[in-house]
Amino acid sequence: MNIRKSMPVDVCDYYDLLRNEDKEELKASASMPPYLVLMDTIIKSENKFTLFHEGKFVGFIGCGSGGIMWGMSTDDFITNHRIAFTKISKIFIDSFISEYGMLQNYIYKENTKHINWIKKMGFIVEDKTYIHPETNKEFLKFKMENSNV
Repeated sequence: MNIRKSMPVDVCDYYDLLRNEDKEELKASASMPPYLVLMDTIIKSENKFTLFHEGKFVGFIGCGSGGIMWGMSTDDFITNHRIAFTKISKIFIDSFISEYGMLQNYIYKENTKHINWIKKMGFIVEDKTYIHPETNKEFLKFKMENSNV
């Protein structure tokens, strides 16, 4: 696994390789084009990383002020490299929760694969639905608190 700090130009290079569900979530989260939402997220996040496995791009992961964690990946990484995907996710989650004390964000309600994954990683997903003010799409809040804080 190769990991490097993300740069906005990475969106131009790798956006088309992301899962369709992740692109739909970006689209549901703002009124601007989805690739610009991702670029803005990378610019604003304190911690942001571009991930490569076996020499191929496999995803982005990051966390910003207030423990706002986010991530997206390729179908190939989730489907064909599940163990590597889970291990690297756990490493980042542990690192981010140690730094921020709590991780949280909202997830697009239609992104069921991602919802199931964050539950398996130990996040609590609230039942309450939040309607995005710009797009009228439904989101669920998820969070994880550091028990050592």
